Formats: sequence, C-alpha cells, structure tokens
Amino acid sequence: GGQVDVHVATEVAGRLLAAVAAPMRLGDDEVFVTANIGLALPEPTDSVPDDILRRAAAALSRTKAGGPNRYQVALPEDRAPTGERLKIEAALRRAFEHRELEVHYQPEFDLDTGKVLAAEALVRWQHPEHGLLSASEFINIAEDAGLVDRLGTWVLGEALDQAVSWGPQGPTIRVNLSASQLSDDTVVIDLRNALAHHNIDPANLCLEVTESQLLHDLDESASMLQRLKNLGVRLAVDDFGTGFSSLTHLQRLPVDVLKIDKSFIDGIGVDAGDTAIVTSMIKLGASLGLEVVAEGIERQDQVDLLLTMGCTRGQGFYLAKPMPADAFRSMLV
Repeated sequence: GGQVDVHVATEVAGRLLAAVAAPMRLGDDEVFVTANIGLALPEPTDSVPDDILRRAAAALSRTKAGGPNRYQVALPEDRAPTGERLKIEAALRRAFEHRELEVHYQPEFDLDTGKVLAAEALVRWQHPEHGLLSASEFINIAEDAGLVDRLGTWVLGEALDQAVSWGPQGPTIRVNLSASQLSDDTVVIDLRNALAHHNIDPANLCLEVTESQLLHDLDESASMLQRLKNLGVRLAVDDFGTGFSSLTHLQRLPVDVLKIDKSFIDGIGVDAGDTAIVTSMIKLGASLGLEVVAEGIERQDQVDLLLTMGCTRGQGFYLAKPMPADAFRSMLV
C-alpha cells in the first residue's frame, strides 16, 4: 500500500542524508556536505514520468526553504495546476480578513507526573470548502505567496493573547519561527513590540527554530538568536538530530531547550542505533544544562524508556493532539 511505500521512501531518504552529512577529510580539513531530497510516489493520475518528477521537484524546492539536510514528501497541492494553486493562494490571503485562521495548542507534559508544562502554538486554517487544514497542507503555498512572515507574526500575537489569559502561572508558550523570520531583522522589533503590547513575562515565551535552519549560516543564526535572547525569551532547537550538528555548533548557540526529533523517538527500544543516539542526546542536553523534550511520542513503552533514560518532558499524539485553546484551557484545571 501507499503508506508503506512512503515509510520506506522517507526511511531511505533519512539514511541518505545521514550518510552525506558525515564529515569528510579533505587534506587537513574536515568538510561537511549538505543535501536536500524531494520525494514523490507514482499516482494513478500520472500519465508520464515527468508528472512524478515535477512533484518531486516541488517537494525539493520546499525543503530548501527550511535549510539544508531535509527531505519532504510531495503534498497534494504539488499536483494542482497553476490556476488551482492561484485560487488557493487567493483564498489564503482572504483567510486573514475572514478570520478563518486559528491556533491550536499541543501540550508538552512532565512524563513522570502528567502535568502540562508548555503549549506549542500551531496554525490551522478552517477552509470554507476543505475543512480544517494543518499547516503542512498550505505552508508551501504561503511560502510561494510571501505570506509566511505575516502568518508567523499573526500566530505570535494570538499565542501571546492566550498566554495573557492563562496568567503568569500558565504553561510556557512555544512558537515556531520560520527560516525567513530568522533571517530578517524585523523579527526582533516585532517581538519587542508584541511583548510590550501584551505586557507578559518574556520568559513565558519560547521560540522554536529547527536545527537545519540554524546550520544554514551558523554565525548569522547565533547572532540573531542572541538578539532575541536579549529580549528575555527562551529559545529551543526543534527537530534536533536531523541537522547533524555537532557539540561545537550547539555550544555556540544561546539556546535553552533541545527537542529531539520524532524520527529518533520512533526507533527507541526497537532500533539499537536510535536508542543509543537518543541516550547520547539526553546526556548532551543535561551536560549543557538544557531542557530536553522528546517529540512525537506514540506509545507508552516510549514514555517508560525515556524516563529511564533521564528525559522527563515530551509531547506526541499518544499524550495529546493539538487542540483549540478552550480545550487546552480545560486541561490546565
């Protein structure tokens, strides 16, 4: 079936990226090579091989926006003709005015006590025809339309509104920063203004940046993160492990939290390699004084294993799916 094929394809892509990312010697120097992979599977509507290649190329283009060492499976809209794509883009622009966008929150738990520690803000689009869409279903169109920064600013504002309503004792709010936001100086000004407007403790906000975004230009990333950190917010490295950064890289970044990518959590207790990697990541985080969060938990045995490994924070569909603010609030009682 298609699901198995996707799983196999992504597993191969992950291993290819890992192989390419291994440091190589070039004379006296150590050289790092990066790669990006776009994946597309055959579909009944394909009439020529170029149809598959076109979708793979669209997926590849999207990975590059997030930085090096990423793979992406082609999405349904990659096969949409230009006219249909433009229609979706126009609808997304209208979504801001028509209040069709909403933020859902995925809880992060203390794996030992079950207490809610944080809320990750995730954008959703209540599409008039297609129902509730997750970000992955429209983010590439937002990128093509130049709407990602606007979307990010809107999510930040909504999340800070929620933080105010939950009060100073409420959970930490985690908000994702896009690659384009991270490379744009205005994000510092926007954040300073947003924090002042909402009058909340900046330490209650944690900005998440994917590891591959940071490695795109380490010096620039470190400088930008320090400017954000100077505002008092906390910083997290998301999808840790997928960008193949080294301890040296991590020590140069002023971060507070490591979020271990789901692809590694999937394998703990099953794959000896993944188990060893996750164990070393948890130890690495502890040695640097960082909070370590396991992402994508889907089974109780993963929770049990993580606790024995010394990781006490986690999120995943097994624990709780992203939910509207009202549903999240009821979990805090």
